[in-house]
Amino acid sequence: MLKQRVATATVLVLITLIAVFWLPTSWFALVLALFSLVAASEWCVLAGWGGSRSQRLWLTLIGAAIIITWWFQDYLVPISIVLGVLWWLWVTFTLCLSIQLGRGHVFKAVAGVMVLIPAWAALIYLHQVDVVLVVWLFLIVWLADIGAYFAGKQWGAHKLAPVISPGKTLEGLLGGIVLVAAFAITVAIWRSYDTVCAFLWLGVTVITALFSVVGDLWESKMKRAVNVKDSGSILPGHGGVFDRIDSITAAAPVFTALLYALTRKVGHCIEIH
Repeated sequence: MLKQRVATATVLVLITLIAVFWLPTSWFALVLALFSLVAASEWCVLAGWGGSRSQRLWLTLIGAAIIITWWFQDYLVPISIVLGVLWWLWVTFTLCLSIQLGRGHVFKAVAGVMVLIPAWAALIYLHQVDVVLVVWLFLIVWLADIGAYFAGKQWGAHKLAPVISPGKTLEGLLGGIVLVAAFAITVAIWRSYDTVCAFLWLGVTVITALFSVVGDLWESKMKRAVNVKDSGSILPGHGGVFDRIDSITAAAPVFTALLYALTRKVGHCIEIH
């Protein structure tokens, strides 16, 4: 199973890097839109929508939201990112207090939009500014996941959220944060950040990594509510597309908003306009 996961992950990483570095933002946005639509179809499973009519209406809604956001991106991309941050803050609050998920179709539709559209908007915004920022975001999420997996496997003893995701441990979470912090320090040294910028950048990466865990836990909670193991089966060893992007959906808007706030406060740290 591990070999299959590694093989699939390697292919996904290569495709991701090719799309990030070689495609212009318009084509990158299109590729992301296609992945988002696949994830949206899997959201139907998590939302418990079995009817084909409901699924068609849902996919049409997501597709229309992506197109409208692209057409009016100067206004809607920043708004989407802000709404995404607010959404994930609310999700964190509900997870910490074990608040029951909404069960209505309207809530699940709104939740799906808030999960998918802000992440898409944040990624195309970062790509327009500097493709390296997209890579940094992916590295933060991937390293947090890798560190959590191996640290949890080696030292995991205390459950992080036993009801939602029994496999996750506090030791795993700490291992992921340590690996992400090491990455942040490496970037700070490489980019010759001063002490203030280095600490701020470290804060950005650690907070982003923590929200990536929130995104993962949120999807786990959705899957548990409908008693499914994976959102889909399109990716061998990894389940569905949503299973692979759940962390990104939360990390992307938070990372983008934090970077924007950082450069407004300390503009010489990281250039983002």
